[in-house]
Amino acid sequence: NLEPNEGSFADPYVRCKLGANVKTGEVRRKTLRPDFYETFEFATTLPGPATLKLQLRDHSRWRPVHATLGESLIDLEDRWFHRSWQSLDAARDGSPNPLKPIEVRRLTTDESPVARGQLYCWVEIRRDAECRREPAVPLEGPAKKTFEVRVVCWKSKDVPFEMGDYYCEFAIGGGRPRKTDVHWRCRNGKACWNWRVKIPVELPLASPDLGKLSIQLWDQDIVKWNDVVGQAHVDLYRWFLKAYHENRAVSVFREINEATARKRAEEQGLATADDLASDADDDESSDAGSGSGDGSDDGDGEGDEEGEGDAGDAGEAGAGDIAGDLDDLDDMDDESDDGGDAGDAGLDAALDAIHAPGGQSVADIARLAASDRYRRHMAAIDEYSARDATAIDNSDDDREYLLIVESNEILVKMDAELHNVHRYVNDVYAKKFPELDTLVPSKMDYLRVVERMRNEMDMTQVDLSDVLPPTVVMVVSVTGSTTSGQPLSQKELDECVEGCGVCFKLEEDKGTILHYLQSRMSVLAPNLTHLVGSSLAAMLVGMAGGLEKLAHVPACNLTVMGQEKRHLAGFGMTAGMPHTGVLYFADLVQAAPPVLRKRALKLVASKASLAVRLDAFSKDSTKHDTSAAEGFRQDIRGKIEKACEPPKAQKVKALPPPDIMTGKKKRGGRRVRKAKEKTRPTELRIQMNKRAFAHDLGAEYGDDSMGLDFGMMNKEGGKLRAAQKKEKQVKVSQKRRKMIQMSSGATNGLSSSLVFTPVQGIELANPEMMAGKVSAANEKWFSQASGFQSALPQSKPGLFG
Repeated sequence: NLEPNEGSFADPYVRCKLGANVKTGEVRRKTLRPDFYETFEFATTLPGPATLKLQLRDHSRWRPVHATLGESLIDLEDRWFHRSWQSLDAARDGSPNPLKPIEVRRLTTDESPVARGQLYCWVEIRRDAECRREPAVPLEGPAKKTFEVRVVCWKSKDVPFEMGDYYCEFAIGGGRPRKTDVHWRCRNGKACWNWRVKIPVELPLASPDLGKLSIQLWDQDIVKWNDVVGQAHVDLYRWFLKAYHENRAVSVFREINEATARKRAEEQGLATADDLASDADDDESSDAGSGSGDGSDDGDGEGDEEGEGDAGDAGEAGAGDIAGDLDDLDDMDDESDDGGDAGDAGLDAALDAIHAPGGQSVADIARLAASDRYRRHMAAIDEYSARDATAIDNSDDDREYLLIVESNEILVKMDAELHNVHRYVNDVYAKKFPELDTLVPSKMDYLRVVERMRNEMDMTQVDLSDVLPPTVVMVVSVTGSTTSGQPLSQKELDECVEGCGVCFKLEEDKGTILHYLQSRMSVLAPNLTHLVGSSLAAMLVGMAGGLEKLAHVPACNLTVMGQEKRHLAGFGMTAGMPHTGVLYFADLVQAAPPVLRKRALKLVASKASLAVRLDAFSKDSTKHDTSAAEGFRQDIRGKIEKACEPPKAQKVKALPPPDIMTGKKKRGGRRVRKAKEKTRPTELRIQMNKRAFAHDLGAEYGDDSMGLDFGMMNKEGGKLRAAQKKEKQVKVSQKRRKMIQMSSGATNGLSSSLVFTPVQGIELANPEMMAGKVSAANEKWFSQASGFQSALPQSKPGLFG
């Protein structure tokens, strides 16, 4: 868990120093979880140079001094002369010295005491004779094995869009995603691919976080970017460990089905423990005979059947551990007692059974409220709530700290169960009032209306004034009086009422847990509580899984922790604001103007990250000091107020003062204006240089480009007019003028019909006759009664017809 100085990765290497001796290891490229497996030996004398410095540095080709990622100091002299170390180092019955325990060293820097990572190592101090007798053994990491994860993507359902172009992406550990083909123009959210994806993976993995299979549904767009419809994550780390240690191919669904069958048979008394053990041995032998050693194919690479050969990953848990996780697999409830089939038909039946309200009951869905763990947890909450808040140690040894961490996990499961029960009640009650879910989108309000309304068809007899606003009450009453729903049976009504009661109990217990967490946050994380409030502090600590784990979360991730997500399993919910989590509802963020809330959210997240680290790693004497958090609040308020200030008005700058050395007493004046007028172009030149946009030039292009025309002069839009050219008038004799005046102006019929054509020279044409030809052609070709005629020239009949 190294923190890079810059960027997202680092090139770390180990640097060990003892006295004047320095040794370095090999560089690991682009990683924050390096595996070194290196041994360093130093010769020293005790007492003498005894401080061993372990450093992790970031290698760089361009910098002469490599940056330090973190360091840890070990005092060898104190260890060598300590009794406990001597007891560990003593030989027992002539056997060689026992191995020293593995140490987890916190890496810090001189600038900050906050841990920037952890280093796993062990230290041995031996005499010269022992070192010669037992030389150091080179360390080697676990052998790498290449496996292949196979996933068959069949189809989708209940996608909340009417039409789309859907495809799926699969990736493991942030690697290169594998895509299916695109189902174009998919309607009603039912896309079909029948596509198998193969993802190579190298085991063992460096971290459990890299063992998650990411599944994303995308909407393909041709013009703009693609849109994400939804995503899911499947944890395959234990299955990876199982495949690696047993060195065989693992079929996930088949082993889950077999474990389900064995568990049910054991519960019903159909088989003994010896029979189950023999069955497990037979299954392991058959699996070892059918799968290859490296998890890859033999032959054509098509693998086994779709139901059993589509996962080359595995986990460390055996059949008993697999059966322990069956509480989270609701799709296995309606399978047959013999384990069911792992093929397409069995998978479809299991998926259909999830959404079939007739095949389930509230008791089948509300498992959390009926579990023993939930009852014990609520009893512990009541017990610790009655006590006063005392000092809480953020370690695994403190029971109350473990209770706080587990409470946040219970809250997440309570929200999921409340959603499932609400969906079940909605499916059942839709027979009576199908429009109610659109009128009342809130879960708890919907359940209160159902509990109040029940099977009543006359809405005037139902009082909802204390449940819904008056406007919504009126709409619900009018719609309920005209609905097409039918009354429920007594069994269905009892299921709905029972589901409402379960949700009300979960909501009440949720408030109890939140109240307890808020009361303990001032003791567990005083600085974070002072900065963002007790309720938000409890949510953040719970979502991270503890105070120390929250301290390792960077500020950029704090902004999106607790972001609202939509339930896409056929039940649309209101989408939350993007890139905003629970910190968006802090008082400092909400007090800012709406346009500055995203900026305020980033400020609060950065200060909250510092406050969490103060709470997690500060000493007991200064842990309850909230002066740092108060300083953070004042800093955030000052920055928000600074951002809210209006921009400063632009000042009118005065002209520079006159230069005394040159003897000028004025900044401008008449002489300056006169000098400018001598070089200023005249109005005529300005109009000649102007050009009109999209205007017909009226002359050759060369004249306009060379500036040989008059530009905008004498044109529309121009201010000046060019001098008009005087036209020379032709002199007419007085006799000719009298003949024109005596003429009536009439001409003979030939003057208007004389046409000059380039083909015939002179032609006499009758305009009326031409108009008749045009009208005849229009009647022939474009009349409504003309019908269909061929425009091709007709050949003349020959000699024989």
